[in-house]
Amino acid sequence: MRMGWQFPWVSAFNSDFNYDYHVSFSKDDLANSTATYNFTEISASADFTDTELPGLSAFYKDDAGNIFHTYSSYGRGPEE
Repeated sequence: MRMGWQFPWVSAFNSDFNYDYHVSFSKDDLANSTATYNFTEISASADFTDTELPGLSAFYKDDAGNIFHTYSSYGRGPEE
């Protein structure tokens, strides 16, 4: 519990969330030879060895239940 922070962690596992934020790609997406990653069109044939690339997003939920997207990091950004 670094810095005394306490908050719930939530995973995108078993959902389509990663497709919404363009870090997971279907075989059909890759067949088109380009994909959107980190807000940029990239060559799927040259840059992809799998159907997923690194990405991390952070959100904040206020007391009223509103959810805010506060931060995203792609590529090597999520490395610890």
